[in-house]
Amino acid sequence: MQPKGMIIFDLDDLLIMNVHWYWAGWQMFKDVMVRSGFRKHEAELIDRLNFMDAEGVKLHGFGKERFGEAMGETYDYYCQLQGVQPDPETRQGIVDIGLSVYRHRPILFPRAKEVLGQLRDFGYELYCVTKGDEDVQKDKIKGCGIESFFNRIYYVPLNKKEALESLLAQNGHVPKSAMYFVGNSMKDDMRPAIELGINGLLIYEYTWHFDEAEFEGMDRVVKLDILADLVGYFGQKNK
Repeated sequence: MQPKGMIIFDLDDLLIMNVHWYWAGWQMFKDVMVRSGFRKHEAELIDRLNFMDAEGVKLHGFGKERFGEAMGETYDYYCQLQGVQPDPETRQGIVDIGLSVYRHRPILFPRAKEVLGQLRDFGYELYCVTKGDEDVQKDKIKGCGIESFFNRIYYVPLNKKEALESLLAQNGHVPKSAMYFVGNSMKDDMRPAIELGINGLLIYEYTWHFDEAEFEGMDRVVKLDILADLVGYFGQKNK
């Protein structure tokens, strides 16, 4: 049977809770930095960490070591700023905080499996395009038991737009009007979808501040409140 269309999903902070672990990591990092003598910089510590993290991703791409390395680099930055010698043991403890983010069991958002199953029952092909360390993302998907819902999963190091272009090229028989990209980030998810002429559905969950963006055509993005709203949205199209 001809599919009614394609629904392409982001993974982190859309299907699987992710940023919540980073929040915990940020707080632990701030606490250690304050106890290590950087209290006067407390208000700016997380912004500096996020900047170091973003710059590192630009240079090295995503990797499960990246968050911990950014914490270590931020510690080095403030040591240099205050003219103190970095303490190797303190630095390693700070790096370990970043690495601990990846040791948590992945948790699905409420009704995620139910939503995926209903959309598939409506007659849509489901795909996933997820950015990050491939081994980490594979472990999340496997650990949550959602791999079987997708026709194909694309693991991309940095640029989701390339994966979307590949999907379009391989599915030229599906009109763009019947293709939907569901994500939680304007810059990372919605902008490439709109630029490629497919539908963008935004389900906002807190995301990195450098993931926010304004772009031409953003008024065409449809905003939903929670993942479960997808059932009603596509159910209307199914009538």
